[in-house]
Amino acid sequence: MRALWAAFVALATLAGCATHESIARGIREKYVGRPLAEAMKGLGYPDREAVISGRRIVTWEVKGDLDCALRMEVNDRDMVVGSSISGTLGGCSVFEG
Repeated sequence: MRALWAAFVALATLAGCATHESIARGIREKYVGRPLAEAMKGLGYPDREAVISGRRIVTWEVKGDLDCALRMEVNDRDMVVGSSISGTLGGCSVFEG
């Protein structure tokens, strides 16, 4: 019984590891303050790019039942200055790591 309980606790702990905030924090730590080229090397080519209110926004998307949008703001020197992520946890988990 003790082994079963330990296995349950371990599984519950692993299941709780990935959250929107942990994924967003990982993205910020890895790419904000770095060149856009590094983000593209790690994430592939973005799906969209737009200028919104004078700010350049680059977006990677996961579409389907598990959707997610990862947006990065890029300055005029091609440096990532901010990021945001929204969507389902399953969709956003592709950006983890």
